[in-house]
Amino acid sequence: QTADKAAVILTGVPERLPAKKGFVRIPLFEGGWTLENVGQDVKVVYSAVMDPGGSVPAAVSNMIIVKMPFETVRKLSDVVSKKPREG
Repeated sequence: QTADKAAVILTGVPERLPAKKGFVRIPLFEGGWTLENVGQDVKVVYSAVMDPGGSVPAAVSNMIIVKMPFETVRKLSDVVSKKPREG
């Protein structure tokens, strides 16, 4: 992280919660994004690798892969606009 650039790293931890009947654990999720000031703009780069595991249909998996970056960036604007915590 620098004054003009920050990175957020995401790593799935499927074993953190006990397995629950009727739900499929995502055994592999790694991703993240970088945010960089570019003049008056912010450049956002998002990347992710996911293996949904189980019997998730390919159509559902593909829908998640396509929607996830857009939803994440949309919600990220709420987080970025908040004042940083002191301490």
